[in-house]
Amino acid sequence: MAKPKIALYWAASCGGCEIAQLEIGEKILKLAEAVDIVFWPVAIDVKYKDVEAMPDKSIDACLFNGAIRNSEQEHMAKLLREKSKVMIAFGSCAYEGCIPGLGNMFNRQKIFDRAYLETESTDNKEQITPQTSFQVPEGELTLPEFYDTVKTLRQTVDVEYVVPGCPPEEKTIWLALEALIEGK
Repeated sequence: MAKPKIALYWAASCGGCEIAQLEIGEKILKLAEAVDIVFWPVAIDVKYKDVEAMPDKSIDACLFNGAIRNSEQEHMAKLLREKSKVMIAFGSCAYEGCIPGLGNMFNRQKIFDRAYLETESTDNKEQITPQTSFQVPEGELTLPEFYDTVKTLRQTVDVEYVVPGCPPEEKTIWLALEALIEGK
């Protein structure tokens, strides 16, 4: 019998969910034996183009942590939804917006002005702020579009399950992973 295929992705969050996933300790070895981790940019060398080449619904489950703050995160949420049979909002930022969601108190312009122009420690005489594209001698550099508002994963794609917590506790994580392993 083929092993279930899983993907893990980190969008707008603090990184606590990624650390929490490792807090399952030696159980991560059981996980590695029981499933094929086909996408986890934090831990394995895999590219977006690898996911794009996968057949639709070829990933059994995706654990997606973090909110949606920019165009790259939105693209990955939609791509992983297309490629996954089950989408799991992993952690509070994915299903509630949490700390990244506080950015909704201000629009993109106010955030950029404060972060890049107005702080007392800023040395930016040229008044440069991030742009989605910039021409350099070697070619064009691109950055994702930074949105005016933060969205939850569920506001972006359909979600079947939620693993709650900020970050989720080790016991909760393992229960969710066990359910995936056992096909529940």
